[in-house]
Amino acid sequence: MQREFEIFKTKDYLIILTILLLAPPFACRSQSKSAVPYETPIDKVWWEGLSNEWKAILLVNQQFQKQQVDFFALQENYINRMQAEGEADYSPINLSLHELNEKQRFSLGYPDFYARALRMKWMIPGDTIDLEALKDLDKIYMVNGPGDLTPLKKFTNLKILIINSCGIDVNSPVRTHNLDLGPLRYLSSLEMLQCSSPALISLEPIKRLTNLKQLDCGISGVTDLAPLKDLVKLERLSCRGNLKNEAVISKLTALKELYLNGCSKMPDISRLKKIEKLAVGESEMAIGRAGYRITNIDILRQLPALEFLDLELTSYKGSLDILNGLQKLKAITLPPVSTSTMLEFKKQHESCVIINAYKYER
Repeated sequence: MQREFEIFKTKDYLIILTILLLAPPFACRSQSKSAVPYETPIDKVWWEGLSNEWKAILLVNQQFQKQQVDFFALQENYINRMQAEGEADYSPINLSLHELNEKQRFSLGYPDFYARALRMKWMIPGDTIDLEALKDLDKIYMVNGPGDLTPLKKFTNLKILIINSCGIDVNSPVRTHNLDLGPLRYLSSLEMLQCSSPALISLEPIKRLTNLKQLDCGISGVTDLAPLKDLVKLERLSCRGNLKNEAVISKLTALKELYLNGCSKMPDISRLKKIEKLAVGESEMAIGRAGYRITNIDILRQLPALEFLDLELTSYKGSLDILNGLQKLKAITLPPVSTSTMLEFKKQHESCVIINAYKYER
């Protein structure tokens, strides 16, 4: 009996010891799903391992930061460069929201953006890299850059990232173009992301970037909006394509600006009480299939904060009495309604600018 007890204790001990030995790897494995992986430091070895293109991108952006170049002011200067002297800059009071959104999207390649800053004397040339300070970059502009974003994992202080048209190689077939946002999953401080590129097909890697306030994936292969459901701090969202899972937008109650082009119907946005700018458009499927046309805008009654509205890219042709309660409207781009409907709307909203009024003057 004593011997059996000792055998039992020995087996028991071995089982416990085995559990203890195996437990740490399991713990580490489960933790690794959310923890930031170990990264080698930003040093000379790392720098020498980068491609020449990445070196150029980081050098340009360090100069932007050192010399405090305002990306947004430089972009405004660029998009209004053809305006005549005394002519008002583009704004939602003189341009449809869809058009304005397209213009405001950063499109100059990073070398040209840098060259423009130099030409406008917003900065002076710089050709030395400071590896010690590089990790402190909080914004990166790399339009027309590479599709491999791996080096971005180092920059966990980033708040602004502009990667429009990345991953496109004009010398290779379109099917090989790829922009994987995977390396961005650990950029938890990111607040603004412009990733409008035909090479992008999924937002899944950024689904936990809950500090995002602005997201633009307007010109991309993205169709599924489900990954956005927890990004509840979003204040500005721009998407385009044959969209699905638009219902998640109803959870994004902090939204103030929404640009949707590719809906088969008006999504339920009744909870978006803070929204001030709204542009909704149909997908290309609406050309030949009635089921993809937006013909009901009743939901707009429930958005009293609206100031700017663009319905031009819809098929709605009914009464605009639905909008009578929107007394904060400052400008609207009308859907294809009749002249009489337009005139009746104007009576109810005398101070509201009709952006596409010229269409009714023919």
